[in-house]
Amino acid sequence: MSLYSTTLLEIMRRLGRLGLDEFYEGTATGGNTTTFADTARWEPDDFFQSLTPPGRVRIVSTTDGVAPYQNEREITDWVQTGGTGTVHLAWSGSTSVAAGDEYVIMSKYTWAELKSAVNSAIDHIADEALIDKMDETVSLVSSVYEYPMPTGFVYIYRLWMADGNGQYPEPIPPDHYKIIRSGAVPKIHFTRFPVVHEAAGWYYSDLWANSKLTDGRTLRIEGLAKQEHLEDETDVCYVNPEYIWRQAAATLHGKRIRRPENEPDDHRTQFTVHQAQADQLKKSMMLMLPPNSKRVMN
Repeated sequence: MSLYSTTLLEIMRRLGRLGLDEFYEGTATGGNTTTFADTARWEPDDFFQSLTPPGRVRIVSTTDGVAPYQNEREITDWVQTGGTGTVHLAWSGSTSVAAGDEYVIMSKYTWAELKSAVNSAIDHIADEALIDKMDETVSLVSSVYEYPMPTGFVYIYRLWMADGNGQYPEPIPPDHYKIIRSGAVPKIHFTRFPVVHEAAGWYYSDLWANSKLTDGRTLRIEGLAKQEHLEDETDVCYVNPEYIWRQAAATLHGKRIRRPENEPDDHRTQFTVHQAQADQLKKSMMLMLPPNSKRVMN
């Protein structure tokens, strides 16, 4: 269940600090349509374009939330005086970098490569590290006892029906509903005793759907879902971030191994270290289901 809350940008920064890449970060003090400036930087003239490959700057946040947010450009010139970098292509929309915009500079890996490795790590742990999910989009209808399950749930463990004030005073008994997974879309099926089969003079125990289901009331569904892929810098990961960046680092180093096993290769060494740590963390991420959990996805 969800214990963490880490943005993609925070994960990327941690990857950089693991020594995976030439990785620099800072806050701009200004710029124009083809430059960015950071007077706090100390690197000598021509430093960033002399990296192998040449450094690329990415704007990871802006003061107004618009361009050049998420622009990534190769640095063609760096001047220590004034801390000014020139980029190979104007920022989108001919906008300017403003004071307060945050940036990172990378060399060996592109942002897309780093993000792909992060999402690959999420896929590695998708079945073990489920996260909390709640949905309140289903509206109940009188005499309707099956409802399509909203997308995204792997398990559900608790249902509630709203009262007249929009509050959820008590959960629906878990033995009064089940999940039907036989069709293309799983459904919540509420148990009820058909009136046509009732015999006169006999007492029938009170089923929730027969006596409590109320037209127009909202259904609250609580359950577990898989962590979604991270696309924007502000997207949040609810899986253990230590596992994510260790597995991502192992994936990235693994793709760069070029030498045979009997020859020294720093990528192989780093791959072995990070993969061992990721595997150890994964062992501690066993899925613990809440009581009354019902499987939704096949």
